[in-house]
Amino acid sequence: MAQKVKEWIEVRATGPVGEAEEATALIVEAGSQGVIEELPFEPLAFDVVGPVVEDMTRRPETLTEPLTLIGYIATGDSLLSLSAELERFGWSFTTSLFKDQAWTEKWKRFLRPVRVGGFLVRPVWSKAALKKGEYLIEIEPAMAFGTGGHETTRLCLRGIKAVAKDMPPAATMLDIGTGSGVLAIAGARLGFKGIVGTDIDEVALKNARKNLRINKTKARLTCKPLSELSGSFDLAVANIRTIVLYNLTGDIVAKVKKGGALILSGILVEEATDVATRFEAASLRASTPLNTVKITKSKEWVAITLR
Repeated sequence: MAQKVKEWIEVRATGPVGEAEEATALIVEAGSQGVIEELPFEPLAFDVVGPVVEDMTRRPETLTEPLTLIGYIATGDSLLSLSAELERFGWSFTTSLFKDQAWTEKWKRFLRPVRVGGFLVRPVWSKAALKKGEYLIEIEPAMAFGTGGHETTRLCLRGIKAVAKDMPPAATMLDIGTGSGVLAIAGARLGFKGIVGTDIDEVALKNARKNLRINKTKARLTCKPLSELSGSFDLAVANIRTIVLYNLTGDIVAKVKKGGALILSGILVEEATDVATRFEAASLRASTPLNTVKITKSKEWVAITLR
């Protein structure tokens, strides 16, 4: 039987440049995992290109209005509220059905290899060559799942590389919200063992399993809640939205071994102090004390490393 093609809703929102950040946040909250700014641009060279979202292009010095943002949503349930919220900021939008079979070809022009933290993360069709000392991660992009370029993923890749130097042999790793599996694969490249990746989305896990096969790496992937996951890990990484980090604080801390490390991202700059404070307090209650040792920043995002 032929596999059913999933239909997405493509949202094209148009409005004033000055309210672009608010409009982007609303589209993401409605369910899109990324937002493209439709700009006149030439792609940057691959070794400095960042995420699919925003900084994968060279922005014109002066943006002309109106600006168009493009997002992809799996269900139409949130469109009515999205319309009302966008109107408050002077934005309007149109929608159309979009079938995921066309996604790869449509987005190939946006997806570029990314070099960060000693890793080369490239889509499978890329011929970008490894530089000396780099670790290769190849990704088969899937609708709404990352390819390694977003600031938060980049920050986590750097963080994993940094803490790996001080880990014991055969150290274990937990990737919370594994998505496309980029961070789990990075951990395997650095020698972590017993890697577990969790995600609440079965489609994400399917994509991650495919990427693990492509990279000939091993990890156990599960959609089990953290509270039902046995064991603790030398390194836990959680690249998820701050509200989810807050909801899972105790469960996340419980998965870090004494003397282990925790990397958190998906956090805005203005949230960093509160997130760090909450996790330090939770670790004391769990008798596995963790202290913030580093906060790294990229644009409006941060990653926090606790040990």
